[in-house]
Amino acid sequence: MAPRRWRTWQYGANPLVQYARLWMPSNNDREEALKFPVAVLVHGGFWRNKYSIDNSCHDTLAPFLCSKGFAVIDSEYRRSDHEGGGYPGTNEDVLQAVNSAKEMVREGL
Repeated sequence: MAPRRWRTWQYGANPLVQYARLWMPSNNDREEALKFPVAVLVHGGFWRNKYSIDNSCHDTLAPFLCSKGFAVIDSEYRRSDHEGGGYPGTNEDVLQAVNSAKEMVREGL
């Protein structure tokens, strides 16, 4: 079965920039999902608002990694132009996205 974007969720207070997406290698249940190694993608863009997850290569790279057997988390985050963005907020956002994905899987997706 083809890789697919399995779930998108909000992990912070700002739904426009604090959300993440989980990609899975195939249409798997929770038990299968716990077995995959995980790759975390963080888009670049000089930490400015005009660059986002939607104009990155993630829609190509995530399915490729899934085809190699990885589950993939990619996250949008506050950048330096957003309130609370820049250091340390941007770093905290990515960590929060990963931690929320782990919790989501533990709770049954």
